[in-house]
Amino acid sequence: MDALLPEEILHEILAHNILVEHAHFLRFYGRIERYYPPEPTRCSDLLLVSKRWLRVGTPLLYECIKLSTAEHVAAVAALLRAHPHVGQAVRCLRLVDGTALGKELALVAQCVPKLQSIFINLDIKSKHSFVGLKKAVPLLRPANLIIEKTGWRETKKVVEVRSLVYAAVKETWQTLRSLTVSSRSSNIERDQKFIGALMQSSVQELVYRGCFPTQWIKNGALDKILRQSRVKRIICSGSVYEQWTRRSLQENGFSDADIQRFTFVQDSMDVLHMRLRRTAEGDTTAALITDVQEF
Repeated sequence: MDALLPEEILHEILAHNILVEHAHFLRFYGRIERYYPPEPTRCSDLLLVSKRWLRVGTPLLYECIKLSTAEHVAAVAALLRAHPHVGQAVRCLRLVDGTALGKELALVAQCVPKLQSIFINLDIKSKHSFVGLKKAVPLLRPANLIIEKTGWRETKKVVEVRSLVYAAVKETWQTLRSLTVSSRSSNIERDQKFIGALMQSSVQELVYRGCFPTQWIKNGALDKILRQSRVKRIICSGSVYEQWTRRSLQENGFSDADIQRFTFVQDSMDVLHMRLRRTAEGDTTAALITDVQEF
């Protein structure tokens, strides 16, 4: 029976059961989910049906990869190097924290030429190395970047990693079309280096999770973004803030044309699906809006 099933149909069956929605995979975790992540599904058991199912389904299993420890990164790198066709299937990387930024990360970056989206958590401890991220930056060509920084400690290592990522945004990743940050990212409202990197980047869509920063509206940062950067659209997830933000923009002298460049997303998952589909279809102006799961 297995041999009679056309490979195209088998691929669709496995994709339906194995593939993870990019929007869901790249979302910011809620407070509870950050400490108690959901149990993984067992759909990968389908690959045990036969060697044929394993061959067809393995690339689907690695379309979205979450890297969490040095040992895990090394194991993934070994698999991708041994099976280049699997690396060709990778579209999303999620770097959980500093444990995933070591030298093994560069080996992974060498094997994922079609990567579209990368999620980077800047919460790195002093004992962690980020030499792998430094070597990986020139090897990657992402269209979508999501930056998270939940901790409030500003160690020397955190500052160095942030500077590396901002330099990539500004100078190296000219393929970037979307940049997503969160209101939970510590000091993002006062981070002039972030504004500087955004100003010199290829980013066309800025996605801000949460209430748009009041300081950016009042201190001239937003005016610079609208006048001097390539950003054409600003998306705020959380339509509950829409009325307040629009009123604040009007009170601070922004024109109707400026305000129209803001979009407030109520159901971010729906918009995510649309824009990620455009990215998959080769639309280089497509951007990523990250789903937010509140608790």
